[in-house]
Amino acid sequence: FIDYAQIAAKKYRKQINEFKPNLQEYNKQKQIAMLSSLNTGDTSDFYRDANSTAYASIDSKPSTEAVNRLVKDLEKQVERRNKFSRRRRWDEDAEVTYINERNMRFNKKLSRAYDKYTEEIKANLERGTAL
Repeated sequence: FIDYAQIAAKKYRKQINEFKPNLQEYNKQKQIAMLSSLNTGDTSDFYRDANSTAYASIDSKPSTEAVNRLVKDLEKQVERRNKFSRRRRWDEDAEVTYINERNMRFNKKLSRAYDKYTEEIKANLERGTAL
C-alpha cells in the first residue's frame, strides 16, 4: 500500500482494460459525423474540444444496451466488494473471552502476540493447579 491515488489509478486501469467499447456503434456515429462535416466543413461534430457543447444535444442519449452494460458492470463491482469484505462466521465452540466486538478484536491481537508465553499459565488455571 503506497497511497490512495495509486490504488485508484490501478483500479481505473483494470476497469478500462475490462471495458470493451461497442466499435460498431462508434463507427456508425463517426460516419454520421463525417457526413455532416462534409456538408459543413467542420470536424467538431465528432472530434470535440473543451468549448464544444455537442455533449448536451438531445440525440446523445446512450442506448439501453449501453445502460444495461453499465448496470451489469456496477453490480459486478458491488458483488466483488461484498465478497472481498465478507463477515466471518460465528464459531459457537470458541472460548468467550470478551464483552463486546471491540474487546474481541483486542483480545485476538493480544493472543497473537502473547499466547505462546501464556499457554502454560492458562492450562494451570483451568486445571486448578496454579499457585
